[in-house]
Amino acid sequence: MTTKGRPPKAQGETLARLSKRIKQLEISHQRVGNIIVGLENELVGDKHAERIKSLEDLNRATKLVINTFDFELDKRITALEEHIKYIINDVVDMFDKLKSPRIMKIEEVEELTTLKRLTIWREEKQGRFPKHRQLTNKSIGWIASEIEEWIATHTSIPGSCNLHKESKNEES
Repeated sequence: MTTKGRPPKAQGETLARLSKRIKQLEISHQRVGNIIVGLENELVGDKHAERIKSLEDLNRATKLVINTFDFELDKRITALEEHIKYIINDVVDMFDKLKSPRIMKIEEVEELTTLKRLTIWREEKQGRFPKHRQLTNKSIGWIASEIEEWIATHTSIPGSCNLHKESKNEES
């Protein structure tokens, strides 16, 4: 399985660290808020108006820092969610491949390989092409993944088949 970015275990650790950091910042923000409220209650009166204003400025600055962190955190979480979607898609693809194999009829094999029926039979008989499977008394088919693997190992350019060149060389 090919995934982009960190392996699943590292992603889980990253999410856990981010979640822990969020909780720490929320607790810190609550503590600052509680301190400010406590100081405001203590400093009632005109003589403490400047200290109250500085505490309000501190509270605003703290909120700004937390909002900035939240924005960055949201971006990281979104990126992680996207990465997790890619991983889930890869896992789904793996499970799809593990399900019962898709069967291809001769017409589809001909179209996909660009080989003619006679060449397919000849190459199969000589052990150079995947074996067909008997489906019923009158029906045969090939496992799609075997055909796809054969194509991948016998083509140098997508859509071309090296077997054509080999067959022509053998005939001359």
